[in-house]
Amino acid sequence: MTQNNDLVTEFDQCEKRLDQAKAQCVRISEIVQRAGLNMKDWRAVVVSNVNVSFPTELTASKHGSINALEWPTAQKIADVLAEYHTAKHAHRNAIARLPKSMQDRFTDLGN
Repeated sequence: MTQNNDLVTEFDQCEKRLDQAKAQCVRISEIVQRAGLNMKDWRAVVVSNVNVSFPTELTASKHGSINALEWPTAQKIADVLAEYHTAKHAHRNAIARLPKSMQDRFTDLGN
């Protein structure tokens, strides 16, 4: 039974890692999507926290804004996506290591 407990603990750790990776992907996706929506009206978009100025009529209005401090680099996007895929693979392997009688309770729910 101890081995099964160890396998369940491993599964739980893998599931937590996968949940964290998915949350990071969602966060970055939301930032990029929001910027994409703002850029549809690109003539009225400003970027905050950068070393350039924008016209006062844009900065004082409710036009779209992209925050440079939260904007991910391409490397950050790649790192987060790679972590998700690594965590997903580890999660599937953890399920496969469980006894068949336990696998039904721990599914890979399309992660």
